[in-house]
Amino acid sequence: MDYHLDASERPLMWIGEGLTEFGITPGSVLGPSQFTQARRLIRGEDPHTGRTLVEPKLAIPPAAKLPAAPLVRGDPPGRC
Repeated sequence: MDYHLDASERPLMWIGEGLTEFGITPGSVLGPSQFTQARRLIRGEDPHTGRTLVEPKLAIPPAAKLPAAPLVRGDPPGRC
């Protein structure tokens, strides 16, 4: 598990040719000072301004849906 916590082993890298539209070089190291930019891109926002570029699509896979009645009754999972 320790090797997962040691970021010195392999640095994070920016990937994707679309990054050039935002002035980010694909293949360059993604440092801690750029984590906010990366999070913005993941959320569909401009990495520099935070302006929404793409509206998020929120969906729940059908297999993840649970019937509500057993939960309301307090039945433990697996006994439905």
